[in-house]
Amino acid sequence: MDFPRALAVLLLALAVSVSPVRASWERGLAEYEAEQFEEALSLLLPLAEADDVRAQEIVADMYFFGQGTEPNSLEGLRWSRRAAALGSGEAENDLGVAYALGDQVEQDDAEALRWFLKAAAHGNAKAQISLAKRYLYGLEGVSRDVALGLRYLEAAVSSDHPRALTSLAQLTEQGAFGLRADRREAFRLLERAAEQRFAPAQMNLGFHYAMGIGVRRDPTRAITWFMIAAKGGCIRAAQMAEPWVAGHTDKAVETVRQLVAEWEAAHPPRQRRNANDLGPDSSCAPIAHPGALKT
Repeated sequence: MDFPRALAVLLLALAVSVSPVRASWERGLAEYEAEQFEEALSLLLPLAEADDVRAQEIVADMYFFGQGTEPNSLEGLRWSRRAAALGSGEAENDLGVAYALGDQVEQDDAEALRWFLKAAAHGNAKAQISLAKRYLYGLEGVSRDVALGLRYLEAAVSSDHPRALTSLAQLTEQGAFGLRADRREAFRLLERAAEQRFAPAQMNLGFHYAMGIGVRRDPTRAITWFMIAAKGGCIRAAQMAEPWVAGHTDKAVETVRQLVAEWEAAHPPRQRRNANDLGPDSSCAPIAHPGALKT
């Protein structure tokens, strides 16, 4: 038997069989990121049925958020359970959220904690943020443990998650939970989050430029960030921008709008899994109190 030749034939056969699957995944992901959700679902659903965990994660979200189909939390939860059984941290976090909220399951803080712990162990930043909140403040039946809460928050920051960056910026600016107060470091953390199109961080960055907190005061940059955050849905940022626009010349306003357009061109929006997790609360209040992480 010509073993090298037989091995080459086997590898070629495997490559041929795998290539259509890979192509379907790449096409499905591309359609999803282009917000062509019906086409994305038609491509990803067969992969999910075949236990492709990446496809299962996205299909779950598409049912949760009504992307390419009618919203169906029960079906989304079914796909999350299948993906979680394969060790998906994203799906484990979804189950934690479902039990925390009582969404299609009986509300159960202990079960939520169990799933968040599993997801965090798999490196899921959203679960790490949820655990940080619980341990820092002693919420949802969890005994307060500041050191553990900070470790979870820092783990999420190491993944560059914008909500974690913004939360740590808030705590660092205040010197909360024994952290050394450092306005410059808080500003740097906000910059990292703002660059990811996270409106609460953008709002706070504008506030820092407006007040000269951790950075030299710069009204032009302040209003630029307020306008960027407003376009991202931050009502408070829009309220901050309106009087400035009303009180300045058309030329000054046009200059800032050009800066906003240049920033947006350099940071195009991208469809991402659990995009809703990154959305601002409607107020996007600036850093103001030690309990800001609770919001």
